[in-house]
Parts: sequence; C-alpha cells; structure tokens
Amino acid sequence: MSGDAAKQKLIEAGFAEEKIILAPQNDDNVPIEKVIGTVPEAGTLVSPDEIITIAVSQGPGEKMVPYLEGKTKEAAEALLENAGLAGKVTEEHNADVEAGVVISQLIEYGTYVDATEVIEYVVSLGPEPAQMVQIPTGLSGKSYSSVKATLINLGLEVTPYYAESKDFADGYVIAVAGEGEEVEKGSYVVVTVSTGISVTPEEPTEPEEPEEPTEPEKPEEPTEPVKPEEPDEQEEQKPDENEG
Repeated sequence: MSGDAAKQKLIEAGFAEEKIILAPQNDDNVPIEKVIGTVPEAGTLVSPDEIITIAVSQGPGEKMVPYLEGKTKEAAEALLENAGLAGKVTEEHNADVEAGVVISQLIEYGTYVDATEVIEYVVSLGPEPAQMVQIPTGLSGKSYSSVKATLINLGLEVTPYYAESKDFADGYVIAVAGEGEEVEKGSYVVVTVSTGISVTPEEPTEPEEPEEPTEPEKPEEPTEPVKPEEPDEQEEQKPDENEG
C-alpha cells in the first residue's frame, strides 16, 4: 500500500488528518512509495487525536563503494553484496595482474552512490596467449629485401648475417634459420645474406732500389824515379893503379 492510500484509510477510520504524518525512510527491501510500517503499530488501540507516523519507503539509501582492486573476482562479488550494491564485471588480458584478480574499478573506493548504482570493475585474464607464426620455406635464392618484408609482415624480427658465397649473388639470401618451423610472433629470425665473392688484389711489390754507383778507384800517384847514387869524391881522385 502506498503512503497516500494508508493516510486516506486512517482518515476514513476517524483519525484527524493533521495528526497523520508521512515520514520518508530508506529501505533496502520495501519498494519506493510503499508503506514500511506505522508508529504506533497497526492494530494498536489509540485515541483519534493520537499522532500516527507512517514510514514510507524511499528505496535503498546511498551506499559506500568498497575497495575491489587486487581482490579476486569472488571476493569482489562478496564485498559488493555486503555493501548492498550490484556489480558488473568485464574481463581483459593483462600481463602484470594474475588471472582472476580485479585490475580496476570504474567508481573509486569510498564514493557514496545510490543503492541502485551498478559498480563496474575489470578482472584480469592473465597474459595474452603467445601468437604462433610459421617461418615460410623456399626463401633461399630470393633478394634479402623481399625476404625481410615477408618476415616482417608475419610479425617477426629479422637479423641479417652476411657471408661470402660463390653460389648466390650479392644481396641474395643463402639460408633462413628455422624455415618451416612455428615460432612466437615477435621472435628474431637470422637470415644469411650473400656478399658474393670478394677477390683480394695482390699487393704490388715495391721496385728494387738501384744499387748506388761505386766511386771509381783513384789512380795511384806516380812515384818519383830513384836518383842514382852519386860517386864518392875520394874514389874519383884515386889514380888508376895501372898507370905508369
């Protein structure tokens, strides 16, 4: 019964209208505008001049939002129920928060809201599962630029390794590590790229330095002729023994 209907019924029963008071009151169970009860209680014998108070429901009152972050989904549901609030959960992957644990809540903890407010919060599904991709086969013999583009389009990282090869021209792929295998998206793939054959030129030999000319030998200085010995003067004056 509504509050107005209850008041009218009391007036018809002989109670003074000015003695009947409608008192709004929050109640979690009684629908809005419906009578919660009366003071004195119904069935009590009173004087027609007695003041009668009719408590009329205004529905649930404001409720304080509980702290949900870091709680398990089950614990969050229990906290909301105890607070007299309803919740709405969404789930998303999160590498930093364990699966089944609340990441965030839309309305901040400690806020007072109407009891009909629905509290939204997000629960972690844990890290996203690894996405696998297959490294293509048949890449050998293709240009490095085309192979690199193919692998990047698959979500892979490329690490080139350069090597000489007589079978593959410069800039063409000799081999791709893990061809045909499934790897996690974002993995690094080593691609061996040909640099062709490098010919090392012979180092030029330095010309031999010419021998320095030797100085001609100086001719020997002529020696002075030996002077004949001069005869002894006494021998010149000695007469010939055969004279006379």
